[in-house]
Amino acid sequence: MKPVPSLKHHASSYPLDGDFHRYVVESMRSGVITIDKEGRITTINVVACRILGLERARAIGRHCAEILEDYMDIAQLLLDAFHKEYLPCRAEMEVKKKDSRGKTLGFTLSLVRNDENEVIGSAMFFKDLTHVEVIEEQERLKDRLMALGQMAAGMAHEIRNPLAGIEITVDLIKRKTKSKMPDLDEYLSSVVDEVRRLNRTVTDCLEFVRPLELELEPTDIGLLIDEVFASPGLVGDLSRVKINKELDDTVPLVMLDVHRMRQVFSNLISNACQAMPSGGELTVRISTAPAYVAHVMANMGKTAAKGGSPIREFDTYAVISIMDTGKGIAPDILDKIFHPFFTTKITGSGIGLAITQKIVDSHGGVIDIESTVGKGTTFHVKLPMVQAG
Repeated sequence: MKPVPSLKHHASSYPLDGDFHRYVVESMRSGVITIDKEGRITTINVVACRILGLERARAIGRHCAEILEDYMDIAQLLLDAFHKEYLPCRAEMEVKKKDSRGKTLGFTLSLVRNDENEVIGSAMFFKDLTHVEVIEEQERLKDRLMALGQMAAGMAHEIRNPLAGIEITVDLIKRKTKSKMPDLDEYLSSVVDEVRRLNRTVTDCLEFVRPLELELEPTDIGLLIDEVFASPGLVGDLSRVKINKELDDTVPLVMLDVHRMRQVFSNLISNACQAMPSGGELTVRISTAPAYVAHVMANMGKTAAKGGSPIREFDTYAVISIMDTGKGIAPDILDKIFHPFFTTKITGSGIGLAITQKIVDSHGGVIDIESTVGKGTTFHVKLPMVQAG
């Protein structure tokens, strides 16, 4: 059997251009950071800079603890690699830059050795798995919601009947005691209000867990937004708010369930108004954005526009941005606002935004949020610009 040639012999026999190695590193779809034994960054590729928000020109040659001051866990891993016998492979870690949402990184750590097998540095290869984690969390949420739906459907009848009985009984008591005990009438009215609030919560829960049947039709989003502002169902004091409409007339008709999307925009605009109790500016902007990859509306496969034509595919989003100048949302609760029953309002049920997300999802769309405490919040609703035919 012929001996296997050594790595040193192989390398000297086939010298490679230094640029080639650089091209390899830059072409990798994962982030790469390497340091020498003094802790100085020797390599950092474009993907790593993008994931961590770093500048390569500033990073090369500087100590990793200085460059990665916002991600000290990464710097510590790179430095600790020199003193560990076992280095993590395909591990995950949570990193969070100050005043920003956290990231989930999947990473592998290794030592860099020379031809004499001496350790001359350490390397980290990593990917941003945040999107994957979000998808997995959504799947877990769907499981929880399925269980919730089964429970809610079973309990709704049992809850609604007693509530109806309480309301009727209280109304009868009010009629009999109105002239004799005026103070009692006020208390009884409060009971009725609370009963109705509970009934609305049960109704909202049922609506959330019930499958949506969409009736799609070509819709002018600008006109729909105008209808929402004219609707008496908006919650909040619009008289204190300056309203700016930036509606792009060139955006074509979009296939929507008008009733459902009116509910979405009404909820988001109402939330924006409530976030500005002392007044402010509310801006609604309509624009378009590329979808980058053509999508097929698989989740809408059973849904047809009025006229019977099934939805096909799209490569452009209609984007409706609803921006307020209110108090904003703290970073630590930003990831929870679409969860059912999570609310920061004293009287809120925590169902509104969960239903909003469900409706947008059912249209094959995406809803995203940006918020800065003290400056305001922006919701971006991206809806597929699909064609029926």
